[in-house]
Amino acid sequence: MCDPVTITTIGSATGSSFLTANAATIALTSQIALTAGTAAMGVMAARNQEKIARAKYNAEQRQLQAEQEQLNIEQLQVENDRREEYISMVSSNNAMIGAQGVTAVGSYRAVLGKLTGDFKQDLSN
Repeated sequence: MCDPVTITTIGSATGSSFLTANAATIALTSQIALTAGTAAMGVMAARNQEKIARAKYNAEQRQLQAEQEQLNIEQLQVENDRREEYISMVSSNNAMIGAQGVTAVGSYRAVLGKLTGDFKQDLSN
């Protein structure tokens, strides 16, 4: 049979190769986990960049929409001011002509028609 010293030596040799194999397996596993973790972090960073870009785009779109609405409001205000000016001018002309009693004259209707045409053309521009 074998003596106890030989068995201990064989057992030690087997144990150390087992530990070396375990250390290599642990190192490989750690490297795989590190690579997977790095890849996952890269994917998360890309997603975050995408979210930031989407948020910037949405903010820009809201800003452009607000500016367009402001321009529309200003344009309507200018149109309303023109309309009020036209109505005031026609009322003033009607009062002046009415005081003179010439409301049925063709030239008055022609002038009024011209003013109305000019007003409509002004608003369409």
